[in-house]
Amino acid sequence: MRHPVLLPSLLLAIGALHLTAVEQPDQPSTGAKIGQAVGGGIEQALKSIRFGAYGELHYNNFQGADSHNGQGAAGTGRDMIEFHRFVLLGEAQLGEHIRFVTEIELEHGFVQDNQGELELEQAYIDFTYYDNHSVRGGVLLTPISIGNLYHEPTVFHGVERPEFDRLVAPTTWFEAGASAQGQVLSQLGYQVAVQAAPDASKYRSSDGIRAGRQKGFKSSADDMMVTARLDYKPGMGLWFAAAGSYMEGDRDEEVANVDNPVFLYTLEARWKHLGWDAGVSWGQGFIDNAGDHLNTTPTSPVADTFQGFSAFLAYDVLSLITTSDQQVYLFARYENIDMQAEVPSGTTANQAHQSQIYQAGITWMVTPNVVVKADYRDYENESETAVDSWNLGLGFAF
Repeated sequence: MRHPVLLPSLLLAIGALHLTAVEQPDQPSTGAKIGQAVGGGIEQALKSIRFGAYGELHYNNFQGADSHNGQGAAGTGRDMIEFHRFVLLGEAQLGEHIRFVTEIELEHGFVQDNQGELELEQAYIDFTYYDNHSVRGGVLLTPISIGNLYHEPTVFHGVERPEFDRLVAPTTWFEAGASAQGQVLSQLGYQVAVQAAPDASKYRSSDGIRAGRQKGFKSSADDMMVTARLDYKPGMGLWFAAAGSYMEGDRDEEVANVDNPVFLYTLEARWKHLGWDAGVSWGQGFIDNAGDHLNTTPTSPVADTFQGFSAFLAYDVLSLITTSDQQVYLFARYENIDMQAEVPSGTTANQAHQSQIYQAGITWMVTPNVVVKADYRDYENESETAVDSWNLGLGFAF
């Protein structure tokens, strides 16, 4: 039996659907919606990007030694002028509570034939999960000392970084890992970091654990390092800081048969007020089983204990005669660095690594972002092989 009304009804329905489709505005597909969202997020992140940089030009003139053969105070070995380091900084807001931070550093002007370094000093994602509290992951600075966290040329006196920051708490020390940080009180902050431990097979008599830093380059994760830090700023320009790191020292026998756990701690204080700038730093490291170390020799052993003390005092003499935005600090620093404080039984301390440094100079803050420096460093060690130096520097940070 035929239904004559069915065909016209079907045609009318199809026409209505067609008209509805024509009358509705274009709607993006699900894929297009995702693309728009991602694109909008990228655009927002691009708008939030901030760039910065810091760098240092150094001239070092070593005294009492042939300029081409003498061993300089920092192991440079000759008079020289160089753009010691150049660092690019970047930051982007990736969300309301998420930001990205990075630093890329070029040291000594170029990289060639195992000279110079190009390093990813920082690259992490920071997530703020509560007011003034965050967690981050990536390549992080190890929070062991003030000098490691804040080492731009505009924040310390002297052309070269203090020997405390080179030997005892090696600066710049960075590694892959994660951390949590925040403010317990307005004056009290904390940070706890878990990172890959240094390579214990590379510890040396001359600079302790410095050469063991893996710097996030295919870092062995057989052993980890935990660092905890507290910063207390009660006001009047005072700052007290304490930090400690414990790092395991095992390595698979396929890499190196060593077992040298290390505990390193630092205690520091700073005061900056009414033209004065002063600070003290003390640090001590303990290397377990140092006598079994691969690099230990009877006359130049990897030490059981290494330690160092550094103190400086500076005054802005320009503040006596003007209220200029510039500062001209006269400063003095004393350091006592003993990388052989205690050595394994049956070995003899290498006196070349037991040093005292007397330093005096001038720091001219042309602007808060530009500094000109000059100093003289009287470098002494127990073996009487150290070399003094005159130093000039130009630095910037913005």
